[in-house]
Amino acid sequence: MNIPGYGEICDQDAGMIFISLLIFVPTCFIFLIRNFIKISKNKGNKNRKTALIIFISLLILSFGGLNQLIFATWFGKLKYQARSSQNKMVYIKLYENGKFYSEGFYTSCYEEITGTYKIKNDNLKLEYGKESEFISKEYLIKGKELINSNDKKDTLLIE
Repeated sequence: MNIPGYGEICDQDAGMIFISLLIFVPTCFIFLIRNFIKISKNKGNKNRKTALIIFISLLILSFGGLNQLIFATWFGKLKYQARSSQNKMVYIKLYENGKFYSEGFYTSCYEEITGTYKIKNDNLKLEYGKESEFISKEYLIKGKELINSNDKKDTLLIE
């Protein structure tokens, strides 16, 4: 879920995520407490300390750190960001290396999309795999607006 573009979480998914966290969080605390007790009693060996360092690193990465690491390395520097003129919860970020990231929220689901883009003669063309509820595949750049070629989707305002 922390990998950009693979997140599509709906209300019905919340129950499974909550059950997973009910198992995962107590297990993590038991592992940490047990290891700290063994290390404090000088019964900890090098492998226990290494396992503890790896565990804490993975824990940090799993709670959002992996997402930030991917954006910094894979996507790079942000070029443009645009938000929907009607729904402020919908936005798209265009990066200098030709990749884009889009997020949108509607009544019961959250959607992420990643892909590539090309700008030619004030036409923005997005290439991505699955169909989106929020963004279109083609826009006309007019001033600070991305005018949608599909009438069912919103116009995006460049920030």
